[in-house]
Amino acid sequence: MTTTYTAVKLNQGQFLSEIEPFKSSCIPTDHIINKTVPGCGITTLEALHTKRHSIIILPNVPVIEGKVSEQNKPKNKGHYLLGVHKGIEIEHIQKYLKSDNVYKKILTTPEGFVNKVIKAFDGNKKSLLEDYFLLYDECERIITDVSYRDAITAPMKYFFMFKQKALVSATTLPFSDKRLNDFKHIVIEPNYDYSKVIKVVQTNNVLESFRRHTNDLNSEQYAIFLNSTDIILALIEGMGIRSESMVFCAQDSVKKLAGDAFMNASHILATDRIKKYTFYTSRFFSAVDIKVNHTPDIIMLTDVYFAKHSILDPFTEVVQISGRYRNGIASLTHISNFNPKLSSKSEQESRHYLDGCFDTYKGFLKSYNHETHPGSKDMFSTAISTSPVHNFFDDDEVNPFMVDNYISEERVRGYYRSESYLKEPYEMLRNHYKPTFKTEKYALGDYERLCRGTKMPESEKRKVIAHQIDKFTPRHGNYVIEPEGLRDSIRSAYPLVATLYDLVGLEGLEQTDYSIGSIKAAIKVAESNALYKRLAPFVYNVFDGQVSNSKDMAAKLTKVYKDNGVIEEAKAAHISKFYNTTRSTKDGEHVYKLLSKLW
Repeated sequence: MTTTYTAVKLNQGQFLSEIEPFKSSCIPTDHIINKTVPGCGITTLEALHTKRHSIIILPNVPVIEGKVSEQNKPKNKGHYLLGVHKGIEIEHIQKYLKSDNVYKKILTTPEGFVNKVIKAFDGNKKSLLEDYFLLYDECERIITDVSYRDAITAPMKYFFMFKQKALVSATTLPFSDKRLNDFKHIVIEPNYDYSKVIKVVQTNNVLESFRRHTNDLNSEQYAIFLNSTDIILALIEGMGIRSESMVFCAQDSVKKLAGDAFMNASHILATDRIKKYTFYTSRFFSAVDIKVNHTPDIIMLTDVYFAKHSILDPFTEVVQISGRYRNGIASLTHISNFNPKLSSKSEQESRHYLDGCFDTYKGFLKSYNHETHPGSKDMFSTAISTSPVHNFFDDDEVNPFMVDNYISEERVRGYYRSESYLKEPYEMLRNHYKPTFKTEKYALGDYERLCRGTKMPESEKRKVIAHQIDKFTPRHGNYVIEPEGLRDSIRSAYPLVATLYDLVGLEGLEQTDYSIGSIKAAIKVAESNALYKRLAPFVYNVFDGQVSNSKDMAAKLTKVYKDNGVIEEAKAAHISKFYNTTRSTKDGEHVYKLLSKLW
């Protein structure tokens, strides 16, 4: 069927409550609205200007708290909003429903909608489904979050029962749920240039590029969006900015950071706690309005090696992040590394792959239902429960949002296989971005750092370290710029590898196959050779091609050793370390004839 699209023009500075059809008719039912730009006021439109009961589903608690705090002001008397979050129980909702608010406006998370709001209407479901408009805000999150937050799709069980409903976001994604096929689409088309200049830094060392970029900006305020508290803490420690940093993240992550003695973290957005370096995890990527007096430099970080979940979609997350600071930003930067080994499928390939998975999975289910042997039944049960597509099924039916999620994740992961792949979406989104691209290469990259921390065989790890030391050693044709002390930290972690590298170089190390026993033996030989090479000029001055007996030879070598601070006892046989020799016996004593020099 053909999807119906209606374009609505938006002038700069306008809100949707000021333009048609929203001004007269509000948000129409059975529509998907693509706002295109964040912050054009659709939630405010439904919460304050629409004369009907409404339930607005928002992605998380900070968004709810921010909007309730903003709207429940004296100037908005008679439009009291109820935010459903921790501490607001079913009885609170029921009390609000009986209040004298002419139009009830409930803001809730997906989980709160199912676990509290629906239950608050127990015995009065007809009123809920017929009298309330249901708006699902930031609707692309239904797709992007479902793989790790299955409750985000739970409201969709009720969504289609509502007489009046709509989906909205500035960054909508296509849905494959057939129940949405008949929905009409409204696309907001700004009548002004809303694109933002964005610098895309393509690097092999995220930490060093971040350090360099902040040094170049020399800003008073940085807003850093990174979905990994582990990397956030590593950045803070690596740059020595503990006292200047604040982290807004999920409550569990706040506790985790506290366990690492980092206390400047909160799950509640409070602008008075913002510091020079303010970090945000994905909980704050969309919908949250951050209103401050300054215009920060925004830096988005992606590290595909240490946190694959830090990957950002330019079509959704980057657009959302760039619109969080309502009073504007000073600059926008995305710093990322790349991994050519990342797998990626096109939409067609993804659907074909999943079709095969689903057919096999259904075969397991059928076999399990028909099997009578307890051992066979247990094996089929294990195959079903451990299947990678087990979570794609709800009551034996495929969850279409999980399919959309798989397609979306495959698409986005593909951007991070190389620099050229990430350029494509930024070039495609010229209405949103004016991109510039910069490549930074360092002697030591994130892949190499990862190798040092992984559980690979020790011989393989020693090989990786040897190559890192070689990369990191300044010499003709290899000028290295790296943080002071980093090379020393690598060498101190693997002193035997570093010692043998200094003695025989990378080629000599390769001869040991990186066996620890062979490395130790090679060090012993190499150190001896280094000693004899140092002594050789003094030995040649003493002997100068003579023929000597063993007693005389030992005496002369002893003097050379002593003069050069060598503690080792000198023996006549040591002369073979400096010369090719022949030995004979004369009058019962060994006599050495010195031939060509070895050094």
